[in-house]
Amino acid sequence: MKWKLSETDLEILRSFTLDFCNRMPRFFLQIIVIISLYSSAFGQNFRMSGKIRCYQTRKIIAAKVSFEKLPDASLTFISHSAEDGYSATIARPGAYFLKASMAGYLPEYHEINLDHDSLRGKEELEYNFSLVPIELEQIMPFRNILFDPSSSSIAPIALPELLRLVEILNENPSLKIRLEGHTDNVAKSRKSLDLAKRRIKSVKQFLVSKGISSSRVRIKAFGGGNPLFRHGTQEAHQANRRVEVRIISL
Repeated sequence: MKWKLSETDLEILRSFTLDFCNRMPRFFLQIIVIISLYSSAFGQNFRMSGKIRCYQTRKIIAAKVSFEKLPDASLTFISHSAEDGYSATIARPGAYFLKASMAGYLPEYHEINLDHDSLRGKEELEYNFSLVPIELEQIMPFRNILFDPSSSSIAPIALPELLRLVEILNENPSLKIRLEGHTDNVAKSRKSLDLAKRRIKSVKQFLVSKGISSSRVRIKAFGGGNPLFRHGTQEAHQANRRVEVRIISL
């Protein structure tokens, strides 16, 4: 049995077909606009460049710069610097962890969020590194190994720096360090010295828990006799409650 459309059905079909054809270009135009906006907001490339210098001599050195997409290093690539520096093209969006490294130097780290408001509309960013040579009696450039008042518990802000210290020690197996504990100069001398000892023991215990040999980590407490800052603000006291890392053997 053949199915035959009535005149009314044919008219409805013709009307639907014409309406669809009229709407179809607009529909695809909307799709194209959406894709274009998405690509503009999320697929924009960002060029990063800079130079790497020796901290002491200020001479340009040829080092390696690695870029890791945060939070899980789902995208990692490496750029090698030369006399004219390094350059890399990074895709937005996201935050990246940068590391500049070279044999004989302490690596330097930097974290950048390409979605930050201060970088909106920019397509290029220059970031320069300054690497500290690995030398005897050199104090490593860690500034956030800090503690809460009257506490020997490692503050959360210190964990990233301690993990970087573990990485440096693993990359330089002959390196030995001394943890030097300092407190602020508010508490009494003996009490401050005891607190400094507990703090450097906490840091050493952390390093050992990450696989660093105890024989590579010595400790020495100074109390509050060597403050970084002598003015009595809360920020100064916090900065003075610190552990410094000194290289004692290569």
